[in-house]
Parts: sequence; C-alpha cells; structure tokens
Amino acid sequence: MKLPSLIIPVFNLIILFFPLLSPYSNPALAGDYKNGDVVIIDTSTSRDQYVSSKKLVSKAVISGDLYAAAQSISIEDTIKGDLVTAAETIDVKSVLNDDFRAAARNININSIIKGDVILFANEVYISKGSIIHGDLTVYAGSIFCEGVIKGNLIIKGGTISLGGNIDGNTRIEGGKLRINAVLNGRAEIAAQNFTVGSNAFFKDNVRYWKEGGPLKVSPKVHSGRFDYDNSLAAHNQKNDTSFQSGFIFLIWHIFFAILMFIILTYIWPASFQSTGVYLAKTPIKSLGYGLIYFILFPFAIFLLFISIIGIPIAVLLFFIYLFSISCGLVVTSLAIANMGNYKLQKHWSKWMLLLTAIIILILLHVILLIPFIGFLIIALLTCAAYGGLLLKFMDKRNQTRVSF
Repeated sequence: MKLPSLIIPVFNLIILFFPLLSPYSNPALAGDYKNGDVVIIDTSTSRDQYVSSKKLVSKAVISGDLYAAAQSISIEDTIKGDLVTAAETIDVKSVLNDDFRAAARNININSIIKGDVILFANEVYISKGSIIHGDLTVYAGSIFCEGVIKGNLIIKGGTISLGGNIDGNTRIEGGKLRINAVLNGRAEIAAQNFTVGSNAFFKDNVRYWKEGGPLKVSPKVHSGRFDYDNSLAAHNQKNDTSFQSGFIFLIWHIFFAILMFIILTYIWPASFQSTGVYLAKTPIKSLGYGLIYFILFPFAIFLLFISIIGIPIAVLLFFIYLFSISCGLVVTSLAIANMGNYKLQKHWSKWMLLLTAIIILILLHVILLIPFIGFLIIALLTCAAYGGLLLKFMDKRNQTRVSF
C-alpha cells in the first residue's frame, strides 16, 4: 500500500473515533453507561448507550446511538442511531437506521442498514438478503459479500468473494478476487488473482488489472467497456496484502484501545493518575508488585479451582486475569501517559492524556517488532504498570486524586 492510499483509511479512522469523544469531553451529553461480564439491553431506550463488557446482547430498540467495546457483540433489535463498536466478534441481525462503524476480528451482517458502513476486520461476512443503503467501505483480510449495496463499494483486502448487487461505483484492491455479482456502476479493480463467475454482469465500464495479463471474458458478461489497465498494477504490489493485514490489525487495536481509554478514565480517573505517580516515584517497587501479580496470581486461581467452595471466585479471577493480559498494552500506555503528566507537571486535560496514550500505544507496537528484546521490554513495562495500579489500590492512605 503506497503512502497516498493510507489517506483514506486514516481519514475513515478519524471519522470512526470522533463521535466517541463528544460525551467524553462533555459529560452533560452522555447517555447510559453499562459494564460487566455480560450486558443485556432488553428495555427500549431513547438515550445513547455506552457499553464495556465481555459480552453484549442488544435485544431492545435503541433510539439513540450505541457505542460498545466487548469481546462479542450481538445486535438483535433495531438501533435508530449510529452503531460504533470494537470487538472480537460482531453479529448484526437487526435493522440499523443510521451509520455502522466497526473494528473487529470477525464481523457478520445479516440485516438491513440504512446508513453508511465502515469496517476494519480480519474477516467480514455479509449474507444474502442483507441490504446496505449507503456506501460500504471495508478493509479486511477476507471478505465474503452476497448482499445488496445501494451506494458505492470500496474494498481493500486479501481474499474477496463478491456476489449480490452493487448499484453504485466499485473500487477493489485485493489479493484473490472472485466476482459473481451484478455491478451497475463503474468499476476499478486491481487484484493479483481475478476470476469472473457465471452470474457476474458489469453494466458500466470496467478498468482492471491482474497478474498474468488480461482476462478472457465473454461479451455477455458486460455491456460497457472491459479494459485491462496496466497502470493499476501500482496500486497492488505483492507486499500489499501482508502490509495491509498488519495495518488493519493496528487500526483495530487502536480503535479498541481508544474505547478502553475512554471507559477506564471515565470509571477510574484518579486511579490511573495515582498509578502514574507510583511509576514515577517507585518504578522498581511497581515492577516487583507487577511480577508478583502475573506470576503468583495464576497459582492462586488454580488453588481456588481445586477447592469446591472457591470455584466461583476462581472463575471471576480467571476472567479478570485474562482481561488484564488482553488489555496489557492499553493499561500500560495509559499508565505511562499519566507518569509523563506527573513528571512534566503539565496538568494535561483528558484529551491530551488520550492523545499521549495513543502515541505511546503505537510506540509500544513498534518496540514489539524487535525480536525477543522488544517482548522483554513490553513485559517489564506492563508489569510495572500493573504494579503501580496495585500499589494505588493497596495504599489505604491514598484514596483521593493525587495532586501535583
């Protein structure tokens, strides 16, 4: 992926994040906040919903927006506002009356969406019978689409299977592409491997490139021009797919991190400020407590598991431990940002802390690319961050926000 082509996903990423910051910067505009292992929305509401959980099931009408970060999200009733989510798995089974923006590993759509859709994922599946009335933009490792797209379609991915109908214009960059759809608008396609199915039909002009030269297609599959354009090869170099997959994962992680930053600072603003102070003042002690947590905590969970009476507590502690591992970089970034705030005596606003934490998160990802040493550095920083957080909760004398 060339540098200019990064403009579109980065711009879309900004669009993705911007709505999240309004309630964060102005609590008076906030809706209902929910968190827990499992959150079930089973009562209709007109307020915006903000959810952080392991599992979210929405099975009542939401007249406002829904912003959610969870491992799995299932939408089973109408959402009249925007749906903005970050998750491992997202299943959309009901009508969305406005825009849908998501970052996830797996996204499954079996519904009608009346607004625009922007997706960042490893895998995207849009079932037959689904209708997207707005534009669809997808950045993913693999995409399988059999629905109807009323607006324009933009896809950048590795493996792409396209069926159904696309009424607007189409632009595709991918590795392996199979089209078995009716394309009513203009199309621009660049793929390493490009095949045309028996049900495919191109009503308008098509410009395409694929490795190995032009396709041999029957005049029956197109009513406009079907032109091979070698200049499109520049948009689809061989290393695009692997680079794109890494870029997609980074976007997904940053999106998830931003949601977690907002939720964590909303729930425990003083805790992370204090954690930053402990990291600055007692880094060795913080590291020690963090090592104790990550090494001894699993043994404590195991001992509770083998005792009958301790099993419920062990299950709870097990999920807490899994959460702490999966969100290790997020917590570490936020802790280091607060440490910098204390060290520099800047009194940063929540906006500035959020931006600093995002920059630190990206730097931590870069450090992880260093073989062995990178992992060791990240492990030590994560232990220190959790150690500072533990010290905050263990210090009974420090129950209020630490002043600079």
